[in-house]
Amino acid sequence: MLTETKGVFLELDRTRWVKFTWENENHSPGTIVEITIEQPDSEPVKMTLVHSRLADETQLKDMETGWSWALVSVKSYLETGRPIGFEEWQKGRSSSLDK
Repeated sequence: MLTETKGVFLELDRTRWVKFTWENENHSPGTIVEITIEQPDSEPVKMTLVHSRLADETQLKDMETGWSWALVSVKSYLETGRPIGFEEWQKGRSSSLDK
């Protein structure tokens, strides 16, 4: 079952970073997400995501999985116009781990 994720922007520089609260009652409520975007001259864009205030190892692993999928999906959308669904991503991930 999907639950709603809400948050409040804490800091924002539209071209470089965003920091916001993460409020989802089932997935790490009360945490903070910070995304930084860098593009050195003639280099690919580098995006760094830090999700802080996670309560334990379980939350860390759950959010690592979720953000890994989300970032791959955004990359696909920006490059091809097509996002990648979570199930499709999991299948591709598990088949690459089997090799």
